Amino acid sequence: MSAARRSPLVLFLLHALYDGLFLLFLLFAAPWFALRALRDRGLRESLGGRFGAGPRRAGARPCIWVHGVSVGEIKAARLLVTQLAAARPDHDLVVSSTTSAGFALAKRLFPEQLVVQFPLDLRWIVRRVLDRVRPDLIVLVELEIWPNLMAEAQRRSIPVVIVNGRVSARSFKGYRLLSRLLPQFELIRRYAVQSEEYAERLRALGVPDAQVEVTGNLKYDTLRTELPEAQLVATRALLGLAADAPLIVAGSTHAGEEELFVQELAAWERAAPATRLLIAPRHVERVGEVVRTIERMGRQAARLTEVRARGAPPPAHAVLVADTIGELETFYALARVAFVGGSLVERGGHNMLEPAALGVATLYGPSTENFRAEVALLAERGGGEVVAERGALAAAISRYLVDPAAARAQGERGRAAVAAIRGGTARSLDVLLSLLSTG
Repeated sequence: MSAARRSPLVLFLLHALYDGLFLLFLLFAAPWFALRALRDRGLRESLGGRFGAGPRRAGARPCIWVHGVSVGEIKAARLLVTQLAAARPDHDLVVSSTTSAGFALAKRLFPEQLVVQFPLDLRWIVRRVLDRVRPDLIVLVELEIWPNLMAEAQRRSIPVVIVNGRVSARSFKGYRLLSRLLPQFELIRRYAVQSEEYAERLRALGVPDAQVEVTGNLKYDTLRTELPEAQLVATRALLGLAADAPLIVAGSTHAGEEELFVQELAAWERAAPATRLLIAPRHVERVGEVVRTIERMGRQAARLTEVRARGAPPPAHAVLVADTIGELETFYALARVAFVGGSLVERGGHNMLEPAALGVATLYGPSTENFRAEVALLAERGGGEVVAERGALAAAISRYLVDPAAARAQGERGRAAVAAIRGGTARSLDVLLSLLSTG
């Protein structure tokens, strides 16, 4: 049943039920959040914003609010926000994120914009935030369905648009159930989605074809194919890498993956004696756990923040551990070979195009269901390699360590593959500008 067919009383009762369940969840989760807040300064500092007490936008200019749930979505929106600000200098831009890491990255990437914490989706909190931000257009990166935000935006006649939209096979079932309970999908004015596959799933959820447009993936346009030489030289010195020393980067790793690299490191060092290993866990709060794992396996670990503080290169055979946010791209650029984590464990993988775009030989495991299009692209052009298990991983890395020419060749094929799929930012920008011009 659509929103138009449901009576106001039914809609009120459904939203009241949703609020009640949300509050019940917060009540039961409060002890866990309290423990996390004690350890996580970013989470503590975000609590005010999550409850609607964030900054108030000054002035009376029109406003576009762009939201990305976490680091990946904020990075994907980087060029779009920049180009939108240039195309509509008469508008204020507000950027928000849900996670503490995404919020911190948004503050760094968009110093000229107002950055706010995305609120909890309770009716009174949503209303408070909308009163403070006063947006004329809400842009959601990828696909987040928050019933109270959607309902309140509709009540205030604020159009909501999805950019870089995606509907995974896993989330499709949940969205189908949600669409039967609360009519959220029809409250979104336009969907600019990554692929025809996602567009078909939205149509199956009842979204009219006229509201869906395939624009491509924003992340492809934000992938850099090279970095400033001065930045690379400084980072190489930080890591203690000689000019020709090979670096293995295990990026965006999850529990169960780091051990594989530490176990094989001695063999890789025999194959190429100057080899260094850098591990960048997907979640920075796991750094302590990763360090303990490395030390338990008989290796010294060197946190990069501590290396910077000492002002001296790390010990020659220490495993480097990235404990900062936003530097993985630089580490990839210095690598002889990169492994993209979340793929040897059942996590669905992470963005393997990041190292491939930089011309780095790129490996990943078989669990890549969240990046099927990216895997297909690299497979078609020979720009990436799937390693099914530990033995295949060890062999592939050894091969690239002793044959740098093969590593460069695979990396260049990956770089060319990324260059061929750009353009999503420009097409998404056209969708937003058309909405702004028509209201």
